[in-house]
Amino acid sequence: MVLAPAQRSDGMTKTVSKPKGQTWVDWMPPGSPEPFLLTRSELLQELADQGISISFRSLENWQAKGVIPRPVRRRHAGSTQAMYPTWIIGAIKHLKYAQDRGMALEKIAPLMRSWATRDIQLTDPLARPKAEAQAALLAYVRAWEQSTGGSAGGVTVCVTDGQGTELASIVFSVTPENG
Repeated sequence: MVLAPAQRSDGMTKTVSKPKGQTWVDWMPPGSPEPFLLTRSELLQELADQGISISFRSLENWQAKGVIPRPVRRRHAGSTQAMYPTWIIGAIKHLKYAQDRGMALEKIAPLMRSWATRDIQLTDPLARPKAEAQAALLAYVRAWEQSTGGSAGGVTVCVTDGQGTELASIVFSVTPENG
């Protein structure tokens, strides 16, 4: 919660709490890898490069109303900056498209998280390499099975550092429908 001043009827101010709002981290599906991040100015420039003109004020307004998630503050280029995931670009495109067709923010807001979740899955930077690795490994396993007469149920690939410490792993099942 963030404490914010509120004007009282007698002219004095009182402090009231208001919800801080969700960040893009709250919108990420469980287990998702951290996405590539953009600064606010990089985000606005990327949108402009794609023909979508958004002001800083519009971005802030959408965040305040909970239509899009808030950024996360991180150290970048020597200072702390508001950082956004690259998938927010797709979500903002959906938002602008709906707004340009007369849809009210109140109607758009409930749809934004599902649009963002879809865009997160579409922009997984590892999705294509995983699929390519799976196809290559499957071909290798099939060739191994033919040459040895054996059978494999799966393949585990481990990514290690220089000392052999496992950093990541992925398991591919080898099933008849895969081959």
